Amino acid sequence: MINLYKISILFVLSTFITACSNFPLKELAPITPQISLTGLKLRQVNLLEQYFELQLELANPNAFTLPIAQLNYAVYLNGKEFFKGLSDAAFSLPAKETKQLNIEVVTDLMDIFQQLRVWQQNLNKTVNYRLVGGMKLTNWAPVLTFEEMGAIPLDFAQ
Repeated sequence: MINLYKISILFVLSTFITACSNFPLKELAPITPQISLTGLKLRQVNLLEQYFELQLELANPNAFTLPIAQLNYAVYLNGKEFFKGLSDAAFSLPAKETKQLNIEVVTDLMDIFQQLRVWQQNLNKTVNYRLVGGMKLTNWAPVLTFEEMGAIPLDFAQ
């Protein structure tokens, strides 16, 4: 009787393990949304800080909504790090849709010297950018990383 019990448990466990090995986990994993920098606007300047609006466009290629809990990013202009940050403002990115996201970014006096060089060289022009970072989803453990390169116009109108 005990042997029959052990054999039954072994059969159930082996069946379960075999079934799980065929489960398509890769198909359930989210694809990283396409993210691009569409604008960078200077909003306010004072003696100690500069306020920018970082304008992003996110496109969700998945067949399901992505609940984004956190977004971290670094922006490089003409090959030099301009700023980096973290947004904890949670939002949802609907399936197969594109969403605009505006993030306020603050830089301090230490960053202004590097910025002045970029501004002088590129006033009323476009600059090359590189955007790198990651998205943390509320229901998925790994961070979805991204890297995007392109060119944007600088907007210094206040």
